[in-house]
Amino acid sequence: MDAIQHPAWADWTRVMLPQLRRRFPRHLVMQSLGSCDTEAALARYQLYTQIPGSDLHQVHRYLDQGATLPECRESMDTLCAGATKTLRDLTAHPTTTPILLAECGAVEPNHTAPSRLYETDTDGILLHDQLFAPFFAGAAGPGHTWHWDYYVEKQNLWHHFRRFVRAIEDFDPIVENARPYVWKTPRLRIYALLGQHITLLWLRDSASDWRIELLDKTLAPEIAAETFSLPLTLPIPFQVTGFDPWTEMTSTYPITGRTIQLPSFRRSLVLRLLYS
Repeated sequence: MDAIQHPAWADWTRVMLPQLRRRFPRHLVMQSLGSCDTEAALARYQLYTQIPGSDLHQVHRYLDQGATLPECRESMDTLCAGATKTLRDLTAHPTTTPILLAECGAVEPNHTAPSRLYETDTDGILLHDQLFAPFFAGAAGPGHTWHWDYYVEKQNLWHHFRRFVRAIEDFDPIVENARPYVWKTPRLRIYALLGQHITLLWLRDSASDWRIELLDKTLAPEIAAETFSLPLTLPIPFQVTGFDPWTEMTSTYPITGRTIQLPSFRRSLVLRLLYS
């Protein structure tokens, strides 16, 4: 762990990874670094991904208004997806080396305390983005939130884990050889996992985030039923189904050419494009 603030952590890691593997041959081994929130931390992560012997790579990132990296002060989905993409870009073989956002959450400036945003986030807006954004950005699983006692347990947000499981049910990124792909519309950020038989899209409303809902205390506006066009980089599916993670409703959506008729929804929606 680089929290000891000593450059020897890298040499120590090179020695310890093979020792761990020898002692625990049936377990995955890795090193764990601190929050990726400064240029210096980015440099450590770059070195970290070049050290041989890790079975997976992990990254930590928090919503932190005291962080020097601007991304750490943005929307929760942006900072979580950004951390995942950063590590994928630094990893030599991201398709064979799993990536995890192994620690995430929200803190008061410079990690002085858990964030006060937790007190008003009774709907689990932050947790939703922590779960969905890393996975749809190419991580091997959802983000791992840190503040269980201050936040998840206190606000009784366990149902969000069920919703995440339902959203990705029967989608195997390895079988699908899934590739992350991101684009934007004037209203949405779209995080896609492009598969061979199934493609998943997570549509996130860019007009609502923690600033709007938790600071300004304004409910996320409903996105009225409208059409959504697939980019030319995606093949046309024969069927489109959807899951609303806030109502837990599923349905089939009409598609004409590349144009999908969406239902009304709030905050986010998951689309499943079926190709065979």
